[in-house]
Amino acid sequence: MTSALRSPSPTLSILSGGSNPSSSFYVGSQLVDNAVRSYYGGEYDKALKSFATALKTQQLTLGEEDIVVAHTLGNIGCVYIAMGMLDEAMQVLQECLSIKMKLRSDSSARLPPGCEAVILTDTLNNLGSTSFLRGDFIDAMSYYQSCLQELTEGPTPGSKREIADVLYNIGNVHCLLNELDDALMAMAESLQLTQVTLADGKEEPQAAEVMEKIGAIYFTQNKLDDAMTAFLEALTITKTALGSEHVDCAVSAYNL
Repeated sequence: MTSALRSPSPTLSILSGGSNPSSSFYVGSQLVDNAVRSYYGGEYDKALKSFATALKTQQLTLGEEDIVVAHTLGNIGCVYIAMGMLDEAMQVLQECLSIKMKLRSDSSARLPPGCEAVILTDTLNNLGSTSFLRGDFIDAMSYYQSCLQELTEGPTPGSKREIADVLYNIGNVHCLLNELDDALMAMAESLQLTQVTLADGKEEPQAAEVMEKIGAIYFTQNKLDDAMTAFLEALTITKTALGSEHVDCAVSAYNL
């Protein structure tokens, strides 16, 4: 039976207001734009260099504790994650989170145009991903749960898809901690939210992925009938979403 965990992916912060000279997002914006393109093009060394140069410019112009500086630190953390430099990622992401929390607690802090609130969810998610990849599962759980709290109770409510993704990651960590009942609950909630977001009954691979994980949990608990039902449902979703000849159907069929 296949039961490999999906490694959480870092979330890059794409800022608005960079084309507006009156916004502090404009500071170093060309360098940031270049870094973002390099990142998504897989040129991580080039992205890191551009982000680092932008960061120096922003710190000199705006000070050490500005929201733009925090966002760039967060983006540098994403690059470090992609490069496998997890200790470096943890350091800059924690610095990013510290700045954001100070700004949020300061009622006199003024945010630039294009930034309506200090958002912590991307940074918390990336800290969770970094901890997960380092094997620090207790820390990963703490960050993911804080991220979930922000998405559900924070100043800017998250989408159902964002909440579903964090619940999936929480379920993964519960699996690794052998907390299978808690893992099953998180995965079931993730699946429900994923299905709610689908229009006109359309199926998609992400729902199948969650169902595969639910099947794997049941299998580990020796609930074989429930596992079989989940794996069959995952196969049905995959066939509907991708076609019966898609390679992912072979994975689902193998579990049966």
